[in-house]
Amino acid sequence: MEIPDDHRRLGRPIADFVDELGSEHAYDRLTVLIPEVEPARWWQRALQNRRSAVIDRALRRHTGAVVCRLRMRM
Repeated sequence: MEIPDDHRRLGRPIADFVDELGSEHAYDRLTVLIPEVEPARWWQRALQNRRSAVIDRALRRHTGAVVCRLRMRM
């Protein structure tokens, strides 16, 4: 599924989608799982982006969904 956005934003369009999904299923609890790669070495962390933090912050501010960030060591 594609979530379109003219300005290439990430957090707010996903939050709007989750909020819309939550309004369709009002009696269910939505849980959003955000996978993250945790590099094994310290210097590799600079190469990783912070998209998961942006998504996490937007979902916690604008939705009532439960957000879980899953960190996986590589």
